[in-house]
Amino acid sequence: MGYSNSSAAYKLPANAAHVSRKVKTTPKQRPTPKLAVVGSKARRRTLTSLLNPRSVSAFVIVVTLVSLIVYNQVCLTEITGEINNFKVEITKLQSEYTLTQSELDSQLSRQTVSEVARSELGLDRESAYQTRWVNLYQEDKIERGGQTDDISAPESFRVKVSGFLNSVKEYIAGQ
Repeated sequence: MGYSNSSAAYKLPANAAHVSRKVKTTPKQRPTPKLAVVGSKARRRTLTSLLNPRSVSAFVIVVTLVSLIVYNQVCLTEITGEINNFKVEITKLQSEYTLTQSELDSQLSRQTVSEVARSELGLDRESAYQTRWVNLYQEDKIERGGQTDDISAPESFRVKVSGFLNSVKEYIAGQ
């Protein structure tokens, strides 16, 4: 058997060390111990210690958290892209609105409207006799048939009540 650079352990038979101490024999009589390769208990221990429920659950939790963080970043990236697309669309729509508003203002200017009224509809400016001015800053008055009534509130109530009673009398008399 030759030497090798492996980390395998060798197990001597239990009686090999005991025999060599008790009996002094010549080299020809001395029994040679048989070497046997013993599996590494350290490897078995580390593998079984890694597979216990506590370490497995910790590993699952770490993997889950990392997955959630990656998913969150993906969602944020997608939403940021959508926001940027909407900002570009808003900018385009604002410029279109400004253009449309300027075209509308040019079409509805006083000069344009007066030109269309003269050329297409045959209208002219109003004469002074066609203009009627109304003064909106007068005292409140009731006008009936060209007459003004300046009736105070208590008299107005009395007139309404007497009118109601007269209509009731006429109704009863008619039956």
